[in-house]
Parts: sequence; structure tokens; C-alpha cells
Amino acid sequence: GSGEWRGIDASFFLQGVGKRDGHVWGSARHAFITQSAYPQEVHRDRWTPENTDASYPRLTFQQEHNVRLSTWWVDDASYVRLKNLQVGYTLGERLTQSLPVDRMRIYISGDNLFTLTDYFYAYDPEAPGRQGGYYPQVRTFSIGVDANF
Repeated sequence: GSGEWRGIDASFFLQGVGKRDGHVWGSARHAFITQSAYPQEVHRDRWTPENTDASYPRLTFQQEHNVRLSTWWVDDASYVRLKNLQVGYTLGERLTQSLPVDRMRIYISGDNLFTLTDYFYAYDPEAPGRQGGYYPQVRTFSIGVDANF
């Protein structure tokens, strides 16, 4: 969407998927299944005899009990992401008449500003099948000037 008012303009781009499943497996999700699979925040609420309604099964060391493929490990990967937001101001003729330009616009832009999702906390729902080793979406900010001579 976009709009303009008194020289100020704004545009945004939303991206998303409404119904999508994702699966994060291996050392990306499970602690202690390899020498490099360390516990994560999600493992704090694990099953123990005292915590039987936990959100994660019991932890085991280098065993395959918790990692067998099942729908238990499938997550909702639907999301909405603000892919881009740009706000600009076009200088009026009074300000540009003393400059060697016909038109000048100053703007600020941001990419990947936020994502709304219930997907597994550390991973990107845009790439919903992961065993780890991925580079997340990069949040960037830019400031610029558009000039027409």
C-alpha cells in the first residue's frame, strides 16, 4: 500500500502465508542428540516426573527417542511480515529553486522490520524446513535522497 499527503509519502509491503506447516529437526531443535546440540530456552519446560504437562518431552543424551518423525514436531509456519516500509518527503519548489534540481525527495526505508508468527521461536517461517545452519532474515535501514536534474 502507499499514500501521499503534503509532500510526505509512505509505502509498505506486507508478505505472508495463511496456512503452512513447518518442521525444525535435529540439533536445531533437540538438545544432546549430537556433541554440538546444546540446550535452548525451549528445553526449560521439559517433561520430568514433577512436570508432567511440559511442552517438550524429556531430555535424553544421544538417543533417538525424542526425534522420531511425527506430527508432534510439526509447527504452524503461517506468518505475516512487514517486508518493507518507506517514508519520504519531497521538497517543495521554494526549497529546490535555489538548487540545480527539478525535484528532490529524502526518505528512510526499513526491510524485514517485524514478523508475526507462532513458528518455532528461533527460525524463519519463510523457510519452514530446517535442521539448523541457516542465516536469518536481515533487518536493514536505509536513508537516501532521490534527485531529478
